[in-house]
Amino acid sequence: MPKLVQETGRITEAAVAAAKKTGRLPVQLVSPGMGSSGYYSAEVLEQAVTDGLFPAGMQMFADHPTAEEAKARPVRSIKDLVSVSVTEARIATDDDVASWGADPGAVVTEADIAPAWRDLVENFSTAIGLSIRGDGELAEGVIDGKQTKIVESLVHIQSTDWVTRAGRGGKVLSLVESARANARAIEHGIDEATVNDTREALQTALRDAYAAADRVWVYVRDFDESTVWFEIEGAGAGDNAGTYGQAYATASNGAIALSGTRTEVRVQTQFVPVTRPGSTTPTTEESEEDTMGKIQLEEAEHSALTEKAGRVDALLEENATLKAENTSLKEADATRTRNARAGEIVEARAKEAGVSYSPLEVKGLCVDLPVTEDGALDEAAFTKAVDEDAAGRKAAGGAGKVIGHGGAPSGGGTVTWAEIDEAAGLSEKKGA
Repeated sequence: MPKLVQETGRITEAAVAAAKKTGRLPVQLVSPGMGSSGYYSAEVLEQAVTDGLFPAGMQMFADHPTAEEAKARPVRSIKDLVSVSVTEARIATDDDVASWGADPGAVVTEADIAPAWRDLVENFSTAIGLSIRGDGELAEGVIDGKQTKIVESLVHIQSTDWVTRAGRGGKVLSLVESARANARAIEHGIDEATVNDTREALQTALRDAYAAADRVWVYVRDFDESTVWFEIEGAGAGDNAGTYGQAYATASNGAIALSGTRTEVRVQTQFVPVTRPGSTTPTTEESEEDTMGKIQLEEAEHSALTEKAGRVDALLEENATLKAENTSLKEADATRTRNARAGEIVEARAKEAGVSYSPLEVKGLCVDLPVTEDGALDEAAFTKAVDEDAAGRKAAGGAGKVIGHGGAPSGGGTVTWAEIDEAAGLSEKKGA
């Protein structure tokens, strides 16, 4: 199954100088050798070029998108468009190597820089570079006596973007990786207000200590209040290439200095089952079941899982939003159904009682409708309420009262019960 790979190329001062003459900036995308995702052979890069994974017209944006940005705007923003490749990528020629310093066997192309970005690219050519993000087939293998991942093929290139580089033309540090290092440092107890300054100070101290030679790249992977973990790599690193941990001290003025000697380490992540509810086993102890349940992953696999977890979180959040919207729609539909049925009951009971209601009065009767446990209209309770209101209206309008009582009958003499009934509207007149 293809996995995410991310590598960064570089630009040189000679390339910037050449761009002033031709209007096109030669750039190196990826070169043979050990990269941050694994080892790239010249054959793999040649095949990627043959397969057309780096066509002319590639849009190159500022910074790789975060997972949230990629989901919200997969086509990216025109405001962040820095350049466009004007030639299909090729394997560096002897002229590329001689004229602007391309690495032999590297994948190179030429970019047309947007006017708004030209000064930045020219002035900070040693601090930025192009970083590819794509999918590749990876396998475990041994290179120069060391166990490592080997990129067996590149399958797809998602994007080629401009990102920041570590100093001295070294390893590119994407903004996402810097943010991850900062987040881990905060978890280790580093103050959030100073974490970025601390990381940058450590980065400078490490470069001064271990990146004096050409083509040596050093960058911070993680740190806490007393230890920094870092990686050394590059063609000039030789036997020094690897991942290390080293103590450091912070002076009262904020200056950082490495102390002691570095110790080579192996990046490893452990996932241990949480103590089950009701268990009497302390979390500091490990049962046989816990030991068997541990999963150890390489950092690259952990990064992939973290990215997938981010997508899962986003999907769960989206699902929760949809559920809430669905619940709201159902409630609105139930309200409309109750109101419609209540209106029918008002109309029927009013007709039965011989009274009438205006639309506004009907609306008033339907305020705070009685409902059953399943949310339906409690028709019996509502019908009773309507009948009581209708009876009150009928009584207020004179129904059930003797009209003209106390006066003499029209023909004189004694008032009869028939006349009382007629005055009260309780008998039908003859011939009616």
